[in-house]
Amino acid sequence: MSSRKEPMPQRFSSPFEVSQRRILAYGDSLTAGYHRGGRRFFPYGKVLVECLEPDVAADIWVCGLSGLTATEMVSGMDEQELSDVCRRNGKGIRCILREDGPFDLVLLMAGTNDLAKGHSCQVITDKIWQLHVACHAESVCTVMLSVPTNRFAESSEEMRYARQWKLVNSSLRRMARASEHVLRFIDTSRLLPFEDYHHWESDGLHFSPEGSSDFGRRLAPFVASVLAGEANPPETASDDSEERSAIAVSE
Repeated sequence: MSSRKEPMPQRFSSPFEVSQRRILAYGDSLTAGYHRGGRRFFPYGKVLVECLEPDVAADIWVCGLSGLTATEMVSGMDEQELSDVCRRNGKGIRCILREDGPFDLVLLMAGTNDLAKGHSCQVITDKIWQLHVACHAESVCTVMLSVPTNRFAESSEEMRYARQWKLVNSSLRRMARASEHVLRFIDTSRLLPFEDYHHWESDGLHFSPEGSSDFGRRLAPFVASVLAGEANPPETASDDSEERSAIAVSE
């Protein structure tokens, strides 16, 4: 576990030095592994490195900017110092790609803070897409991780939030499917559903260390298949019934 004082991106490397695949994990507090009220951090990237071994020797750089929206990430893409609500300093995504690259792949997970602030589906998806396009312009392909579920997305008392969450993820899925540079769309609610309380902090929003650990472990086979150039497996394909449900709710 790391403290709030460590600068980002943090680096987690396989002990196997030969042919390391360099991966950037970029996003908000869920990428950072925020827990204990932001006093400690346990990024999923730490476990992802371990679970990719021995088939993939990875060098994973993690930049999780707690509290930042996708809109703010886009505005700060070129910033050499980008501060978050926990007073941790990271960098803009394009700055990292240019200064710390080259990277073989970027894992992008954002949008939770945008939903919390009531941003529209169009704004959220546009800004997340701009982050992907920035990577593609630097000749780096991406994996699109859906906006993770949480207690608001699963609550019958938070219908507006739940509706927006479904619409955003349905839109992101369609965008990913249409792009040759987005190598995979991953439904994170299937990797870590809102079921086991051990996976979640008491706020019902952030992953616990156990949740981040299992998220990284369950993500590993998909990342390995992307790096191996394998076709999109059925586990990450669009669920048409879910997509129809999201559209119906919006009407």
